[in-house]
Amino acid sequence: MKRIVIIPVLLISILNFASNSLNAKPKLPQKGKASFYSDRYSGKRTANAEIYDPNLFTAAHETLPLGKKVRVTNISNNTSAIVLINDRCACSKHGRIIDLSKTAAEKLNFIRKGVTRVVIEEI
Repeated sequence: MKRIVIIPVLLISILNFASNSLNAKPKLPQKGKASFYSDRYSGKRTANAEIYDPNLFTAAHETLPLGKKVRVTNISNNTSAIVLINDRCACSKHGRIIDLSKTAAEKLNFIRKGVTRVVIEEI
């Protein structure tokens, strides 16, 4: 008697998503909108198990490798900050490409605006 193993569709979807996320190689430079983490995330764990500190230059991105450093430049005022990707986000769901720490957003001078156009480059 043969055993039939049925894998739930949800599990297959999760495995496909994880595989695609790991294999995705975003092309840099990348242009789009950036926002920043709300204060409510302070002290919570990031995707790489660090504790989020709004005073550090960190960021969340959908596909860039965790631990990668990138330069983020605010297109409207040409200010830049180098940030460490240490978290994941569903940024594109909200029309953004990156979420920055509060300190990085302050350096790029868009705290009052909340969202700004940026370019992300390899360093």
